[in-house]
Amino acid sequence: LHDALPISWDVYFNAQKMGSYEASKDVENENITVNKIYMTTGFVCAGIIPITNQSLDLYDETDKYVEKLTTDGKGQYFLGCPGGNYKLKNSNVVVGNIAVNTSENKNINVSLIKGRLLTKDNKAYAGEKIQCTMDGKPTQYVETTTNSNGEFQFIVGAGTYKVDHFEESILVVQNQVKDLGSKATNVICVQGSVVNCNQALNNEECYFTDEGNQQISCKTDSKGMYQTFLPPGTYAFSTDKFCDAGKLTISENGVVTGTTNFNLEFYKLAGNVSINDEKYNGCMTIKSNDHEYLCQVEEGCFDCYVAKGIYNISFKNSTHTENVEIVQDTIDCDYKLPCSSVSGEVKDCTGEVIKEGS
Repeated sequence: LHDALPISWDVYFNAQKMGSYEASKDVENENITVNKIYMTTGFVCAGIIPITNQSLDLYDETDKYVEKLTTDGKGQYFLGCPGGNYKLKNSNVVVGNIAVNTSENKNINVSLIKGRLLTKDNKAYAGEKIQCTMDGKPTQYVETTTNSNGEFQFIVGAGTYKVDHFEESILVVQNQVKDLGSKATNVICVQGSVVNCNQALNNEECYFTDEGNQQISCKTDSKGMYQTFLPPGTYAFSTDKFCDAGKLTISENGVVTGTTNFNLEFYKLAGNVSINDEKYNGCMTIKSNDHEYLCQVEEGCFDCYVAKGIYNISFKNSTHTENVEIVQDTIDCDYKLPCSSVSGEVKDCTGEVIKEGS
């Protein structure tokens, strides 16, 4: 080979035409290295779903870019490269791996997150920028744009991801991809207002918590209006100040039941707690037939918001209780707890019980 080629050439033999070998020239030492090329084919699938007409980037074990791997209309790819272990990336997210050491067919399994962005009245959000980021790894993300039907999809590897809408990174859905396969979600635009005692709550952090305790947050504007994107499920609504403030449910076909305009009637409950004039530190439970709140008492002071109603208040590590009716702000509460009585035995250093009267 060396004698047959001009010394100045960098030579790459086409694997299909030259017997499946690749040759390259070492200019300094005037040596030619011949590496065997394996012609590999197979399908890229998410479970049983073929990934069609998709280009992915192939990297070697040193994280060096090798070439594009492109699937056809059936999800099949054709690849010619030296033997070794390779990883496939979609943007900078690793979506799968392939070991090339024979010319046999090799299928590549990836994961697929897909869904739709819909308005509250089920109209598509078209042309919106969507980003999918691996949880805890902000540099590993892939971006796309919703199509005319508001649909989006991401090819990823196994892991936990969050899908963000707009540049403000509003969390719209979090997918836990435990096994290789496909996961689809319709994402519904939910918007409304938050008002307390006829006053709009502006710049208030709001939380929608599903039954799996996953939390999606958004913030009201200067007029108390909010907008967020939620997948189907049942959500408890709360804010930084107000707990147990409402519920709503989104069905699989995007129907929202329950209120999205939260007209609240919460009042401030604040005061002091002491035991024999000593400041109390601990937790107090404020409970009615419909609601239950936990409030932390620090250095004898507490401050919380509760809905209108009649409540029983109990204190951690105390049998003392108080009753209070909340119909307006109640900010001058002064709870004095009695000392708790205790009983037991007193023993000396030998373990003998000290006699009565000693």
